[in-house]
Parts: sequence; C-alpha cells; structure tokens
Amino acid sequence: MRGWSSTIAFVLVAMLATATATHAAICRHAAISGAASDLQDARNALMVLPADKPSDAALAEMEMRISAFVLAYMRCQPETADIEGVEVDLARLGWASTAGGNGTVASANPGWQLTFSAESFGQGLIGVTATYSIPNGIDTVSMVFRHGDDGWAETGRHSGTVSPSVAPVSNPAPQ
Repeated sequence: MRGWSSTIAFVLVAMLATATATHAAICRHAAISGAASDLQDARNALMVLPADKPSDAALAEMEMRISAFVLAYMRCQPETADIEGVEVDLARLGWASTAGGNGTVASANPGWQLTFSAESFGQGLIGVTATYSIPNGIDTVSMVFRHGDDGWAETGRHSGTVSPSVAPVSNPAPQ
C-alpha cells in the first residue's frame, strides 16, 4: 500500500507543478507592471496635447495601452475573481480610480480622468470598462472575459467615443 500512496502523491505533485507552470506562463506580474507603465506613458502623452485637439494616434495609443493593461491583469486572476477587487486593483495599478458607481468622467484635459469598473455577468464572464476624458466627452474601452482551462481570456471588446470630433469604433477581440 505504501508504494501506491507515494505514487499517487508524486502524480498529484506533478499535476500541481504543471498547473502552476501553465498559470505562470500566462500570468506574469512583470507584464502587468510593464503594461501599467505603458498606459501611464500613453496617458501622459495625451495630456500634453492641446486640450481641444488630441491626435487620433494618441487616442488610439491610449485605447491600445488600456486594453493591454487590462488583459495582462486579467490573465493573473483566479477563476473566482472578486469584482470589487478587480476594480480596486486596476485603479491602483493603473494610476486611476474606480467609477464609483456612476461611471461618469469629467475633465477639461484629455486623459486626465481615468476610471475602471468591472461587472460579473455570471457563467464565468466578467466585463471590464475603462473610461477616460477627451475633449467634449469621454472615451470607453469595454472588454469581456471568459474563464476557461487557460484562465481568463478576452472574448469581446468594444470602444466608443462620445465626442463630435471622433467617430465610435468597434473592435473585435483578437482570436
């Protein structure tokens, strides 16, 4: 009997090590830090532009950096991710704030105000929305994640702008 129990123990340890290695390959905390730094760089670049005319390239860069940051963060979340914790972490790590329940953003300087909100849709789905100020309105990036064998993966993305100077854009999630 003792031979069987040590074999079973070895198999369990091997399975745990494989699962941990798989999770480590997907979740890299350094990737979150790097993505947060890149987000702050994009935000700083947006803030130094004339308040009435940020470039389309700067807005596109901000959207790309928000998406990369949220994706890096979600890859590190457990299956039972705490929604309030997701909001607080994204705000803290992304030098932002939580939406505070109303999701509104108001600022004269583009990129100055950045908020994150998260919502559970049940059945292993979580939505994350980043909202930031632009001239005459706000811009949002909303992402939906589904939990699977490899952790949280992006299943949909939508970005939209409430501004007369920039048309709304919809981007499918990368496949």
